[in-house]
Amino acid sequence: MKVFCINPPSRNPRYVREGRCMQREASWSNLWMPLTLAYLTSILRREGHEVVLKDATAEGMSFKELRKEVEEFKPEVTIINTAVPTALKEDLRTAELVKEVDEEIKTLMIGIPCALPLLSEQLIEETAVDFCVYGEPEVVVPKLLRKLGKPWKVPGLLLKGGRRTKRPYLFNLNDLPFPAFQDLPLEAYRLPFCREKVAMVETSRGCPHDCVFCVTRIYYGDKVRLRDPEKIWREMVWTYENFGISQFFFWADSFTLNRRHVMELCEIIKRNKGKIKDLGWIANSRVDSVDEKTIRAMKEAGCWLLGFGVESLVQPVLNKSRKGIRIEQVRKAVEMCRKYGIQSVAHIIFGLPGESEETIKETIRKLKEIDPDYANFYILVPYPGTEVFNDYLSKGYISSQDWSKYEALNANISLPGLPPEKLEELRKKAFLSFYLSPRKLLKNFWRRRRPKRLVYFLLDGFKFLKGWVLT
Repeated sequence: MKVFCINPPSRNPRYVREGRCMQREASWSNLWMPLTLAYLTSILRREGHEVVLKDATAEGMSFKELRKEVEEFKPEVTIINTAVPTALKEDLRTAELVKEVDEEIKTLMIGIPCALPLLSEQLIEETAVDFCVYGEPEVVVPKLLRKLGKPWKVPGLLLKGGRRTKRPYLFNLNDLPFPAFQDLPLEAYRLPFCREKVAMVETSRGCPHDCVFCVTRIYYGDKVRLRDPEKIWREMVWTYENFGISQFFFWADSFTLNRRHVMELCEIIKRNKGKIKDLGWIANSRVDSVDEKTIRAMKEAGCWLLGFGVESLVQPVLNKSRKGIRIEQVRKAVEMCRKYGIQSVAHIIFGLPGESEETIKETIRKLKEIDPDYANFYILVPYPGTEVFNDYLSKGYISSQDWSKYEALNANISLPGLPPEKLEELRKKAFLSFYLSPRKLLKNFWRRRRPKRLVYFLLDGFKFLKGWVLT
């Protein structure tokens, strides 16, 4: 069967659509590759399908150019990556474009919006959308292509009329083939500030924690599934040998949830490190799932940056959000990273339950005191299906259900004493206060004292400021 996998066009701004991460370019990195589509392409080819994979965003394609690609390939099925806030604009326009070429082409939408109530129900009723895949695509899509005439027999689908087939089993990550990186414009995926090419490698899925704002459990479940460290390493070596990429982003909901798994992977990397010249990698973590032994092992294995979901530095706000961490753990995690030379990133969310202007200012003050290398500030996005959505909706705190505005730099919530414009103002002030302090400026300039790195830092810093702070 002829299958066209599409990461739809998005320009000015460009958007990242991958797993639970849905945000505009320059929020932290530049663009991330559509890793799910790359793995899925390899899976479908393994089953004998003829597959074309296009990252129209990274290639800067227009809808006119994409239409020409569809006309030339003549697919029987298209798989469209979707995300909030693009879902009801660029992504639906892509489905409409496909149907304009040939209304017999089946259109499948994959991504977080397909798993969320309300949003998925709106998507499936669009004329141009045939199926929403609410289960993991690696399981659902191959089965659907075998039973395209009887989709009601395929677990993990949302069908017209809002009918959901039964939930499919979860995907075994050890069955992942090498991703179809040869089909992607790898020059487009680069780390911020240093501009080195980066590849993503999936290491685990799922999260046992129960944060009231997070969609991870809806999409990937609450059971942590680990990928064999040997398979992770083989994929890294394959990527380096075939594409010359030596920087990696370990893609996981939280890389360090299972420390034994982390230690085993680090040991494999340390034993074989010479196979990848200038090897380095970054990952996401939780402050309560790292200790000094783990941090040291990660550094020795090439880790140079860790991102932590801190969310707030006011304990009652953390407690109401069921984050399950203590402020002292944040302080200790950042200190351990500093001790072993790993750069740290703190991700902060404004607008969580119990938030006020005073708690936001306290978070900013404590964050500057703890002093991670970087910080990113978001406004809470109340995704349908999360506990915070139901809570805020019942209290009248949600000011808009226009999904095209559901991104972390726009306030779609209005809390007592914190109207949308105040949240946006405080978010901008947080960025400027954190990054423009003399100490932080001097530290960042010193770290990039080589002319080339300094130029990249200034260019990407301006891009970050323009696209994510001053928008």
